[in-house]
Amino acid sequence: MDSNPDVLVLSFVGYILLGMVAAWASFLQRVSQATVRGIGTVVGHEKRGSTYHTQIAYEHPLTGEMHHITSKLGGSTQLYEKGEELPLLIHPIKGEKAFILGRYQLYVMPGIAFALGVIFVLLPSFAS
Repeated sequence: MDSNPDVLVLSFVGYILLGMVAAWASFLQRVSQATVRGIGTVVGHEKRGSTYHTQIAYEHPLTGEMHHITSKLGGSTQLYEKGEELPLLIHPIKGEKAFILGRYQLYVMPGIAFALGVIFVLLPSFAS
């Protein structure tokens, strides 16, 4: 087995890139299959037992009705009016905008900015 540090670093970076490409492909597939239900705002957090729950309020784009979603980190969200389960992908920050897409919630948040930063800033520095 080659123990050259450069080969190990490049292999590690390659596995990270492969994982990121797979994650983005899954993300884009979900977005392409979703319909925009609205753009909401994270209105608060509360602790229930050992898990934190997030409250999101948004106005439905077609009906103008206010909807409220509550979610738990690592679990699923509950759209109370419809009783639908919506997976929570990333724990959001209070005051942040949340895109409500079909059966998926996707957040504009630092995590996405971090992933893009790794792709466009960190990786080119490794290449030089």
